[in-house]
Amino acid sequence: MPGHEYLLTSTNLFELEDTPKNVAIIGSGYVGMEFATLLSAAGVKVTVIVRSGQPLEGFYSQHVHQLVDEMKNSLGINFIFNTNVTAVTEAQTGYEVQSANGNLGTFDKVINASGRVPEINALKLDNAGVEYSNRGIKVDKYLTTSANNIYAMGDIVDKTAPALTSTAQFEADYLSALLTNKTTEPLRYPVIGTVTFTFPQLAQAGISIDKAKEDSNYSIKDIDITQGDFFYAGTDDHARLSLVFDKQNHLVGAAEISQTAVDDINALIPVMAINVDPEVWKEKMIMAFPGLAYKIRTLI
Repeated sequence: MPGHEYLLTSTNLFELEDTPKNVAIIGSGYVGMEFATLLSAAGVKVTVIVRSGQPLEGFYSQHVHQLVDEMKNSLGINFIFNTNVTAVTEAQTGYEVQSANGNLGTFDKVINASGRVPEINALKLDNAGVEYSNRGIKVDKYLTTSANNIYAMGDIVDKTAPALTSTAQFEADYLSALLTNKTTEPLRYPVIGTVTFTFPQLAQAGISIDKAKEDSNYSIKDIDITQGDFFYAGTDDHARLSLVFDKQNHLVGAAEISQTAVDDINALIPVMAINVDPEVWKEKMIMAFPGLAYKIRTLI
C-alpha cells in the first residue's frame, strides 16, 4: 500500500534507539497484540487497528473480548475495529494513517503486524509443476506436493493446522523421519498448544471452545479460577478456564485467560494427548500445590 516504506516490522522495532510516545499497530494477531502489551507497559500510547470485529480470531471469543476490555481499562490501549488501512503518509509530526473512512490519526511510529504471507511467487513453482493457492503450497498427508520428490512444510504450506513455530518443527521432524525411512505413516498432528503473551495471557489446546459450543457431542465447563478452591496466588481478578469434554467425558479441549495461562494449558495437554484416566492421574501424580493442575485434578 502507499507508504509501506514507513512501517516498522516485528524485526526492526527492536532496533529503535528511543521510545516513541504514540504508536499505531496495524494488525491484531499474536505479534500485534503482544507488541501492544509490551509498548504500553513501556509507557507508549498504543492504538491497535483491527481489520475485523475481533482480534486473535483463533482464540476463544469470550476470552478475547475479556482480554480487549482488560487491555483498554488496565493498559489504556485504544482499539479501532472493522477498519482497513489504505495508506500511510509522512507528516511534520510523524506519520498519518489513512483508512477508507478517513484519517485515523498521526503517530510517531506505525508498526505493520498485519501478518506475513508465503513468498510463493518468487519460487517459480509453475516451472516445477507444484500446485499452490494464495493460501500456500498444496500438499498431501505426507507433505508431498503435486510434483514427485518435492515436499513442503512450515508456514508456506496451505494447511488447517496453526502456522506456528512448533508445528513447523513438528513437520520438519516428520519429514526427516519419512525421508530416512523411519516412518511410512501419514502426518498426524498431535494436540497443539498455543499462547499469546499479552497481559493477561491467552492460551488454549485441543478442540476450539467456540466450535465445541456448536456441536452437541461436546460439553463445556467454564470455571472462575479466582474463586473458592480454585484460587491461587498469581491469578488475576478475572481469570477463567474453559474445559471441553466428549461423550465419554474425556478432556479434549481447554482454553484459559490468566497471568499463568501458558503453564496451566501446558499441564493439561498431556491429559488430552495421552487420554489419561482421571483415577490414574490422581493415583500416580500429586502436582505442585497450589498450581491449577493440582486444583483441577478432580475434573479431568
